[in-house]
Amino acid sequence: MELQESGAVKEEPCGRPALLEYSGYCTVHYKECLVELINSNALDPVVLLDVAELRAEMDRWKVPVPDKQPLEPDQRYEDRLRQ
Repeated sequence: MELQESGAVKEEPCGRPALLEYSGYCTVHYKECLVELINSNALDPVVLLDVAELRAEMDRWKVPVPDKQPLEPDQRYEDRLRQ
């Protein structure tokens, strides 16, 4: 369901195929619903990433990746990357 731009204030089906495993939502609106739930509950998926994924995400967004210090524990380095 989505709000139509017709001036009416009612929700109508978007017209895309709705999948049963997506609770009747189409793929686009299911993802939109998930993002709204994540944002409304202040969830941060970064806690699920390991060091390799954190580094890849930083590369993807062109954020400089800090080097691990010689005596720095692995957990401390991972925490720094998450910040």
